[in-house]
Amino acid sequence: MNKRIFWPGEEWLSYKIYLSETTGEELIKNLQSIINEVNENILFTKWFFIRYYDTSYHLRIRFYHPEGIDLSSLNQLFICAIEKYINRIFIKNIVIDSYKREIERYPEIEKSETVFYLNSEFNTALHASSMDDYEKWLINLKYVDELLNHYGFSINQKLEYINNLKDRFNSEFNYNKNINKELNLKYNSYKEDIFELLNKPSTELNNYNSQEIKFLKENPFFLRNDFQLYSLESYLHMNFIRLFPNNHRLSECITYNLLYKYYKNLVGKTNYDSKH
Repeated sequence: MNKRIFWPGEEWLSYKIYLSETTGEELIKNLQSIINEVNENILFTKWFFIRYYDTSYHLRIRFYHPEGIDLSSLNQLFICAIEKYINRIFIKNIVIDSYKREIERYPEIEKSETVFYLNSEFNTALHASSMDDYEKWLINLKYVDELLNHYGFSINQKLEYINNLKDRFNSEFNYNKNINKELNLKYNSYKEDIFELLNKPSTELNNYNSQEIKFLKENPFFLRNDFQLYSLESYLHMNFIRLFPNNHRLSECITYNLLYKYYKNLVGKTNYDSKH
């Protein structure tokens, strides 16, 4: 039976780091080097982060070791690694907390936690790279498309699935003809880049995200079924939260609208080609 709650010093250790969004971005850009520095002695075997709001904005960073976390050693090294942010008074508060698993949301939670870990590695590598925001956004489009490929979606199934997501988000953001006009202009501006990236193997995506895709491919658990589609949507949402500093749901809405236009164009072209 999956354990639901981990207390500090058990297998999982959870930090809440309260800071501004701007400082959070700076910390995330350096998070991979911080993680590597802290883990020289293999104090944990996987970790993940998420942006979060409760009373205020903060990062949640969680560490795992199957034999239990050495709380004293890890805490000393982690605080030392982020000391410059503390000394500059950029960090408002640090809380060591219990970790409560979302077992109902994620079946076989341990496998999902590995996805969180690999996706965190993917996103911290992107943040540490020299890519600009537009390049990161394009890589994110490829990431969504690759996940749908892994779950066995045909192009028509991709169109249907993304259309359903798009419609739900459009309803949330009161989508209207003015927004549609804006997105059409955006899509036409980006269309060439989108087609180029999504129609060929992405070396850059493989460089940053090969381990996550590899893990998904090696685990039949992640093959598509009704319950896994719910988890897939959650994985996508968590990726947006890790990649974008704010307005995560709006970023999802825009992405799904542009992907829908791309898939619709692709289906139309495929249907046309099959008749000629």
